[in-house]
Amino acid sequence: MQLFGKTVPPAWLDILSLIQSIAPSAVLAGGCLRDLILGGEVKDLDIFVDASSEIGWEDIQHVLTLRHGWRVSMTVNTDYVQTMRSEVAKVVGFRVPSFPLEVQIVGLRSLKSPEDAIDRMDFGACQIGIHGPAHFVFTPSFMNDFLDRTITMLEPEDHVQECRSLARAARFADKYAGTDVRVIPNGPTTRISHSFHDTDMDAYDETLRAFVAGCYDGVMGG
Repeated sequence: MQLFGKTVPPAWLDILSLIQSIAPSAVLAGGCLRDLILGGEVKDLDIFVDASSEIGWEDIQHVLTLRHGWRVSMTVNTDYVQTMRSEVAKVVGFRVPSFPLEVQIVGLRSLKSPEDAIDRMDFGACQIGIHGPAHFVFTPSFMNDFLDRTITMLEPEDHVQECRSLARAARFADKYAGTDVRVIPNGPTTRISHSFHDTDMDAYDETLRAFVAGCYDGVMGG
């Protein structure tokens, strides 16, 4: 699967497919796709599931550990996770046999569509998700960062979120030091995340060209 000029490793899609066989709404999103597209080091996969209606956490862990040999590496019960602007019920990290990255399953209090998994990400470059081997979703804020080679902090909900996002911006600046990627703390004063582009890979090139031509006066050309 090609995603904005980068190849999504087949093993990532296999892991997403396995989790979707247990929790059908699962979406691969956030930092791993940001770093893949921008050329940064990917340290873990974040897969988001609906904690309000999906199969229970004990069942998820049972299937992954007993049937597939995954090992729980960490568990966090929390009302808020600093990497997202939406409510998070629980995060469980797993080590997967013959797979180099930790897989973190993030349970959202509501995940009715793939858009729910990306809408509350606090940086534009993170607002992209994969919900199938040939489908992905992104926002204009993501496209802004993709075209500009930036990681832009979006308007925080409150002062606490602002502090968390600024701390993340500092880490991003260190991570991408010496590259052409620019980190922009205190980005737009209003969020641009209410228009989604749910793309079928069969129409990928046409959709992307039309989107860019319409919003950016043909920056990427034909």
